[in-house]
Amino acid sequence: MSRIIILLCLGMLLFAAPLSAQTDTLCGTQRTTMTEQYNKLYKAYVREPNDVANLIAMALFYADTTNPMQDYPLAMRFANEAEKEYIAILEDRHRYKEAKKLIKKNITVAMVRQTKQGVILNARHKLETDDQLSDAQLDSYATAFSNDARIQRLIESRRLESRYQVAVATNTLAAYRSFMENYGNTYEGEDAAARMGQMASKMIEDAQSESEVDRRLEGYLDLPSVNDVAMRKKSSLAYNALLLNPTPKAYRDYLKKYPGSDNYTTVLAKLDESVQQEFEQLHTARQYADFAADNADNPLADEAIARLKRLITVERDFEALNIYLAEFPLDVSYNDIYLTVFNWHTEEGNLAPVAQFEKRFPDFPYAMALNDALKAARDYDSITIPRTFHEKDIKKWESMIRHLTGKKESFVALQRTLMNLIDAKNWSKALQRIEDFGISFENNCVDEVAELRSILESPIDSRLNMSTIVRPAYDLMHPVFHPEGKHLFFNRISGGHNRIQVAIPIPGKKGTVWRSTGNIAFSNLENSDIEIFSFFDGGDKMLLGKSGDIMVARKDSNMSTWTVIETLPEPVNMPNSFDFDAFMLPDGNGILFASDREGGHNLQPSFAFFHGDTAVASDIYFAPFADGKWGQPINLGININSPYKECSPVISDDLKTLYFITDGRGLGFGDIYYATRDNTESWTSWSKAVNYGKEVNSGFNENTISILKERLIVGSNFDGYYGCYSTALYHTINTDFTRVEIHAGNVGFTADIVEASSRKSVGNTITVNKQSKWTGLLHTNQSYIIYAQQEGVYIPAILFTPSENANPTPQVYTAAKLLNMADEDKVLALEGILFLEGKTTLEKCSIKEIDHLADFLKRNMTVGAELTCHVEGDNDAQCFKLSQERAEYIKQQLVARGIHPDRIATSPYGNSQTKSGTAKTSISLTLHRFE
Repeated sequence: MSRIIILLCLGMLLFAAPLSAQTDTLCGTQRTTMTEQYNKLYKAYVREPNDVANLIAMALFYADTTNPMQDYPLAMRFANEAEKEYIAILEDRHRYKEAKKLIKKNITVAMVRQTKQGVILNARHKLETDDQLSDAQLDSYATAFSNDARIQRLIESRRLESRYQVAVATNTLAAYRSFMENYGNTYEGEDAAARMGQMASKMIEDAQSESEVDRRLEGYLDLPSVNDVAMRKKSSLAYNALLLNPTPKAYRDYLKKYPGSDNYTTVLAKLDESVQQEFEQLHTARQYADFAADNADNPLADEAIARLKRLITVERDFEALNIYLAEFPLDVSYNDIYLTVFNWHTEEGNLAPVAQFEKRFPDFPYAMALNDALKAARDYDSITIPRTFHEKDIKKWESMIRHLTGKKESFVALQRTLMNLIDAKNWSKALQRIEDFGISFENNCVDEVAELRSILESPIDSRLNMSTIVRPAYDLMHPVFHPEGKHLFFNRISGGHNRIQVAIPIPGKKGTVWRSTGNIAFSNLENSDIEIFSFFDGGDKMLLGKSGDIMVARKDSNMSTWTVIETLPEPVNMPNSFDFDAFMLPDGNGILFASDREGGHNLQPSFAFFHGDTAVASDIYFAPFADGKWGQPINLGININSPYKECSPVISDDLKTLYFITDGRGLGFGDIYYATRDNTESWTSWSKAVNYGKEVNSGFNENTISILKERLIVGSNFDGYYGCYSTALYHTINTDFTRVEIHAGNVGFTADIVEASSRKSVGNTITVNKQSKWTGLLHTNQSYIIYAQQEGVYIPAILFTPSENANPTPQVYTAAKLLNMADEDKVLALEGILFLEGKTTLEKCSIKEIDHLADFLKRNMTVGAELTCHVEGDNDAQCFKLSQERAEYIKQQLVARGIHPDRIATSPYGNSQTKSGTAKTSISLTLHRFE
């Protein structure tokens, strides 16, 4: 026991000043080696592990700073055990003697706790000064000193520093991520985040798409520093893509996805500008509705809805009606529009339209009004208008008209009573009959009756007298001349089927006679129940119809053999609709056709017109064709289409005069009308249609029209059987329409032609073989651009004017030829790259030229390019700035397509060379070798 006391004294020197004086002699005279001390202490401890003196001696031993075996966590464990055991002794009165012995040895609770405090102080010092502690040692400190907050902070700080050094040494995103999971809110965590951002930035430096950025940083995008870098890169890529597709939707998507981007304010400004421009170009119901929905917070949205409602109330646009009722139920005019549509259906005068309304609008709130309308319509349906009229039945017809007063059927009945008088050209008696029935039309069909009276009162126009071409002893239907004028195609019922035949002119003593050579043959379709509509592509192709679908046939070896190459897809041909009478525009940008599809102006079903005709309830539509696809057909509007049948549309070469046939107005079952427009961009802005006059239209049926040179070809049955006749055209023939032959040299290519002033595509993409291809262009003195492409070569777009060059030949450059040009510093004019006036935004048609150039540079890595830009104008500074921005913009577009920026140089010249006339084009290209 004396040895234990000696050790206790030795330990007390470290922590208890009062004890140090008493034990100094003992410690100095009985000092032994640490190993010997440990062995003796440990043996005593093993014999009596719960002895407080043994425990405190072990604590003091391990706490000795001179002890090579010094271990503060272990010292703390023994000190804690000593304190615990001492407290237990004091709480047990039966162990009083043990406590008394400890006190005699100067071992008190205060001394034990002082020992603990000394261990804690030394442990703190150790952690503050010793940077060699391992993770295992730190773990032991953390366990032993779990109740000391300062030591825990010191341990955590040591761990942080150690692990941060490991992360820095490893230098991977995974290592930094692991570190930040525990130390993200520390200074080192901030530094690690910054390092991750720098590393991520390098990893995505050459990424070419947003998806590629996400792929490269997959698993780390949840970390703010990495996500910030990714968003900056993706917003930059998205901005470059946005420049290629600058639409309001694209702007909105960008702003929503990248609200904090560097380009946010720029895109916001462009959106405002684009929205205004978009609004100015709206003209269809769908466009108005989408605009209002997409720009709900913009004042222009209200104006868009107002225009949508005008399409309904003024133009009776059923597509607009369906959109409005479905998408704007909270609009203040909703019920008024509902009632307006109800009145349209009831004024037709029979059950079909009212029943159709009941079916289409089952939630109509005015049930009593609807029931009354249904009852009245059934009463009107009991009156059937015969198809033919005999003078002896005039009293019966008079009663019929009186009973139908107020309904459109009354006008149809009036037309029937005039048929024979008009056929006999007894204009005065026909006018008198109109006056006799005048009281029945004071409040209904006022416009129709006024027009009928005007037609009959107009003086004879000898210019419009019909000339007979073919007056056969059978029905010759759908007469259409081939563009060369030497073959007449038509339909004839043969063998119980409607077949297409062709006739040729035979000179005779009494003039030319057209003789049929029989049915034409189709290589892949039986010539049965097919109707011919029109020709296009110089007469090499034919539009025809079968079973309510429009098809295209191509001429084979001669006029008598053809091959059907296509049934036009949706949205031209539609299921459950009858689509017919198709006419291709002269520039190939779309077709006019008739259709009874839903959404038209007709309220009556096809083949069941209440006025007795078995006609198709069709309207006339225009379907645009661009970039190899058919667009959504456009209804030509109320000035063309009526609640009756409109069909057989044809248009002048300048696209300003439309001819068509309708059976709901005029003199008889089908009259020819024409309408004009000045704005060829809009297919709904037509003048009010004008009747062709009593010289051409009869009281019977003019059912088809077409154009041949300076004459309007008419199919009519006014002379008994349906025959072929002609009359003068209303419009003046456009002599500017010219034939242009595009030469290809020794390399074939595909080509698109764009009108330089309007930047609109002309027709479809054409394939030019190794010889040449001809096409028709409307304006001889206007300039056009040919964008030609062929894989493996470079073909710069060329600008030409037909009157100056009717045989343009794009130049084809192989890689070898271009490298030779590079050595010679020859300049290529980039005539196909066009900008919006005064802006850096490219015209849409120019994108394909940028793509073409980028593709060439990708294939030829040793070629570099210098872009030269000129801008016309008087303000030198502004012109230079714009030329600089445009050149940089093109470079940016090429870089966005994968071309390294070092391969592209820019040289802005402003107006310095345009003033002198040296610069011929705004953008030119000089190639050079790139090492």
